[in-house]
Amino acid sequence: MKHKDTVAPLPYARQVKERFTGNEPFMRLTVKFEEANYSHHEIACGYAWSALNDYNDFLKILFSHHGKFTLLRKYLLSLINTTPMAMPQPDAPAQNI
Repeated sequence: MKHKDTVAPLPYARQVKERFTGNEPFMRLTVKFEEANYSHHEIACGYAWSALNDYNDFLKILFSHHGKFTLLRKYLLSLINTTPMAMPQPDAPAQNI
């Protein structure tokens, strides 16, 4: 599902949840990611395992609706669109110290 660059992860996850039924794992994974990203407390081991289970459940949903080759192709295209293929050369050579 396409989205604007300015949409925060949780509102985007809500949009996905509303548009695609049975997409609870994506929402739960997004909530856990946001908590891990912005909180200062330690994440319990069980919480990490729960996030891994949500991730695996989300992948099962993706694979049940799309072929693996289609998903790989979309993933590679997204990488090409967001990552430069070659880094620009620096203007001045680095000095050895």
